Amino acid sequence: MEEQVPTSAGLSSFNLLDEKKFFSALAPEQGMIVLDLGCGVGNYAIALAPHVGNAGHVYALDLWEEGIETLEVRASIGRHANITARVCTRRKNCRLKPEASTSA
Repeated sequence: MEEQVPTSAGLSSFNLLDEKKFFSALAPEQGMIVLDLGCGVGNYAIALAPHVGNAGHVYALDLWEEGIETLEVRASIGRHANITARVCTRRKNCRLKPEASTSA
């Protein structure tokens, strides 16, 4: 059976929240490692990248290949070298660096 992949991810919840309140509650810090699971086009990943800084990293995973491609372009344009975007499916392994799985 062929695996079904979404043709689009729909609207992001990111546009529905108060960004200042969100980041105040989340409290990201320089050096943190963050996982954005189901990242779509990466609105959260792009917004988190400056908060975790060069010492931190944002791993962004999604089933949607076009969304990941869009995120990679956005990260490059914004010079967010601390974002790793990967397509991750049941059949496509999406292993991350060992430090991404450590807990704080």
